[in-house]
Amino acid sequence: MTVNEQVLEYIKRYDMIPRGSRVTAGLSGGADSVCLLFLLSGYRESLDFSLEAIHVEHGIRGEEALEDMEFCERLCDRLGIALKVVHVDVPEMAREKGLTLEEAGRIARYDIFDRAAADRIAVAHHGLDQAETVLFNLFRGSAVAGLGGMRPVRDKVIRPLLCLTREQIEAYLRERDIAYCTDSTNFDNDISRNRIRNEIIPLAEGINPGAVRHINESAEYIREVEAYIQREAGKRVSRYVTVTGGRVLLRLEGLEKEENIIKDYVIRECISLSAGKLKDITSRHVTAVRDLTGNISGKKISLPYGITVIRNFDRLEFLRDSAGSEMVAGGEADPDKAGIAVPEEGSLTLPDGSEYFFSFDNEVSPEKIREDHRYTKWFDYDKIVGKPCLRRRRSGDRISIKKGSKKIKELFIEERIPSGERGNIYMLCDESEVIWIPGLRIGEKYKVSEKTKMIWKVERKDNG
Repeated sequence: MTVNEQVLEYIKRYDMIPRGSRVTAGLSGGADSVCLLFLLSGYRESLDFSLEAIHVEHGIRGEEALEDMEFCERLCDRLGIALKVVHVDVPEMAREKGLTLEEAGRIARYDIFDRAAADRIAVAHHGLDQAETVLFNLFRGSAVAGLGGMRPVRDKVIRPLLCLTREQIEAYLRERDIAYCTDSTNFDNDISRNRIRNEIIPLAEGINPGAVRHINESAEYIREVEAYIQREAGKRVSRYVTVTGGRVLLRLEGLEKEENIIKDYVIRECISLSAGKLKDITSRHVTAVRDLTGNISGKKISLPYGITVIRNFDRLEFLRDSAGSEMVAGGEADPDKAGIAVPEEGSLTLPDGSEYFFSFDNEVSPEKIREDHRYTKWFDYDKIVGKPCLRRRRSGDRISIKKGSKKIKELFIEERIPSGERGNIYMLCDESEVIWIPGLRIGEKYKVSEKTKMIWKVERKDNG
């Protein structure tokens, strides 16, 4: 099978590019991204999608980076592909946020990708990148999810080259006499990922020439295992976990009978609900919380993001302090800074007493969706960026309408919402914009269509 056939089969296998999609490819000028651009360009007609490219100039490598940018401009002009160039001061961003250049660059790129007007963002990670990621996660003590490496499709990000080796990519370009750029920072072994790539993986291949392929095959199997465990654990979350008054409560009665792996996934979901993220949460943290279930009432431990977990009789309470969570008096999330993460399936009670219920509902009829259900809505789950949350209004919030978007402030004024009430309204949001204002409006981009594959139902009920 040729590289062209192999990647096309991989795209179809994971349904990466629905017909009629707008696809934006990340283009650095390196061998991987150049190969990706050429392959996608050749698929445009058969798969029926439009293609653009984004080049992010990180402000790190001076003249070398500008030469890469100019190379990308010439390449896209040659292929007839529109290119958007974005300049970012990554060193300054790294200093401000206390990050490494590598971390800051990744955050900057994905922030730019998230804001791109595209249905799919194609990035050029390949098999060697996958093996490097799995080993990196293994060394830092990741749980099953981390050992599964990068997913072929995650939200709107697609990785069509995960099925290829670096050698296949270079051979593809060499056979077609296609030029590319070389990033000098790839050889800096002070960067931990480079050290894995340049030193550890060659040692592994010295033991077994198929090491990278075997790591990737194991990662794919682990992702399947992890998906199954997640489904099983998700059924328990609604049984044992509640969120009230800004606190996440884990009921222990019955949980002790579950397998440890299920307990760990339920605990991870509690941490995610409390922190809004799982970055920097390792298996060591999860195990420490699990050990707390066997302790006496009053025992507690501390986790990243200012989270304190307390054993309180028949339950664990996950609390966030003011330094770690932008909490205000009374334990309620600050509407200008924090949101309350919501589960894919299950229920959630907000500080204002309202209850929300979440489920997947692919059997719902189009007629029912079109009915005027003010406090029950169905959404295209694949359109949601990142992890959804419920929060109150922030400055600059917008919601999508048929012809663009509208500021939430303007919408509240048009709907004659009293100014004293606007700051108390909880909205369903993702990482980019407002999804739904219960009783008022749903964002146009999240509406269910004939192309929708996963329908997410959200229902709000007011207690009393």
